Amino acid sequence: MLILLLVLLNKNMKLLLFILFLLNTSVFAHQPKLINYSPTLDNPHEVISPEISKAYYSQLKGQPHYYVIRSKEDFLFYTSILSPKINEEYVWLSLEVLDENQNIIYKADGSKLEWTAWYEPYARDWYWKGPEIGIDSGKEFQTSFSISAGTYFIKVFNENNIGNYSLAVGEAEFFGSNLWEQILTWTPIIFYIG
Repeated sequence: MLILLLVLLNKNMKLLLFILFLLNTSVFAHQPKLINYSPTLDNPHEVISPEISKAYYSQLKGQPHYYVIRSKEDFLFYTSILSPKINEEYVWLSLEVLDENQNIIYKADGSKLEWTAWYEPYARDWYWKGPEIGIDSGKEFQTSFSISAGTYFIKVFNENNIGNYSLAVGEAEFFGSNLWEQILTWTPIIFYIG
């Protein structure tokens, strides 16, 4: 009974510490989105407002994942991928951007990249920093570039289509969520990646 009480207290303490973290944090690097299904080419996850910075947390389970951007106007495009740093070995992931006819227009091959450890200060977690599709800015991350109006697919994959990832899309930071929305958004993600 004492062990059960300690386990419950430990879980409640994590939630309490997380809420206190939210109260003391006024901004986040990306708007987090938990994708708890496998988006396919026939049923991709839709990226709304692709210029606004978002982080899609998900897990490959044997098939590549697809995200779709549909824009009637030219827009600024950026994408990159991270993988949770659980130990000193990483699972590489690659990105492709396809046009509406599924032609590859941009590719970032994670198997040919030296992934580096990176600390995410807002989530307070370590990740492996993978490939990016953007313009070299001379800084830690690349920056966005202008892309024509149209329909684009982002494909996340690797050799076996297995592994956890965080896909960043967009660069402009916008933090409109209130505290309650932040708690509802971040709590499942913390338990998912934690």
